[in-house]
Amino acid sequence: MRSVPEPAGRPVGRDPCPEQIEQEARAIAQHTRTTTTTSMAALRRVVDSLREFEGPKTVVLLSEGLVAEPQYIDFTDLTAAARDARVTVYVLQLDVPLADAAEARPSPTRSYDRQLRADGLARVAGAARGTVFQLVGSDPGPFNRIAMELSGYYLVAFEARDSDRDGRDHRIRVALKRKAAAVRTRPTFRIARSPSAARPVEDQLVALLRTSTPVTELPLRVATFMLREPGGDNVRAIVSAEADAARGASSVNLGFVVRDEHDVIVASGAEPTTTGGFAFSAVVAPGDYKLTVGGIDGLGRRGTVERPFAARLTPRAVSVSDLILARVPQPANAPLHPIVDRATGDRVLAYIELYPSDDGTSQQAAVKVEVARTAEGPALVTVPATIRTVEGGLTIARAIVPLRDLAPGRYVARAAVVENGKTVSTLTRGFSVPGP
Repeated sequence: MRSVPEPAGRPVGRDPCPEQIEQEARAIAQHTRTTTTTSMAALRRVVDSLREFEGPKTVVLLSEGLVAEPQYIDFTDLTAAARDARVTVYVLQLDVPLADAAEARPSPTRSYDRQLRADGLARVAGAARGTVFQLVGSDPGPFNRIAMELSGYYLVAFEARDSDRDGRDHRIRVALKRKAAAVRTRPTFRIARSPSAARPVEDQLVALLRTSTPVTELPLRVATFMLREPGGDNVRAIVSAEADAARGASSVNLGFVVRDEHDVIVASGAEPTTTGGFAFSAVVAPGDYKLTVGGIDGLGRRGTVERPFAARLTPRAVSVSDLILARVPQPANAPLHPIVDRATGDRVLAYIELYPSDDGTSQQAAVKVEVARTAEGPALVTVPATIRTVEGGLTIARAIVPLRDLAPGRYVARAAVVENGKTVSTLTRGFSVPGP
């Protein structure tokens, strides 16, 4: 029996090309999924690292694309981490040219591949209450849009059922009736099994005051006033804080910490308030200090403000305190609650202290309080202050200033100390009259 040779030119055996292409495709797919898993883990670590900082945070991710197929990549961990850390992720997808000079011929699926990478980025942003913007060249549009979205937001609350308080993730959806508007919300929420599982608000306030980064979710305003402490050279620093609590928030917890130039805490305190305002004082030695005020309202919004201040009286011809503007106390001998900026109501109390001279003689001076648009502008309101001398030669000047005839806007209060018909010292304090 003779073997018959194969005709010349006919291939021997099976063509290996299809298997090689399939193996190469599988290797590319596996490499892509591994790269995506590594990128997701890195993003998760970034989000987790932001949990220790109070308040909402924003991460802007720049990427050419991410292949994140939902059947292979689980976004549950990223969603939970972003929610717990209060992180929002915006994605800027960089523009990639459709043609590459290094390629012999363009890929027939390039558009599909680009859309696949864009879908992955959209899933990442959606898991963290963000969105994707296309970044082409130096176009500032995406950055302006992100800045606009960060400038303000609405806080929506809902009443949870008992079945929601199980410590598990629950899906949530928020929709708008306006078709032209977009809403960005987290896809899930989680409520502890019992209220005791949440940290006490006092502990949350302590952690807030320790944070090293500013928190701006709850707007806060702070003003400081310096008075001389009787019987020595110490200064009484009065701090007034105001918080813009959300509508429906029953109270605000405010706290403060005062540190000296060596970062040593010299005074601290905390107090809940139903008015959104809080005034406190601390007796300190003359010097430079750093004040940190933090607040948490009834809806959980947080805010901090930090400012340096000098605990010393400004040298003047007559030794006087700072000018304090406060709500008119009821009754008249009630403690003062200085305002920070907004003078609500139809009148405000102006208060200063005049200290005795070195020989203990009380100051024999008159005080008049004026309100003007600017520090040097003409007076719109003029009120003489009532003078009262108390024990130790301290002289107190108080004037109730009417505001009912002032239009909403910015104003300056001026307290002029007059001796022998001549103004020897002028103190100023800016304030605003809010609209109706």
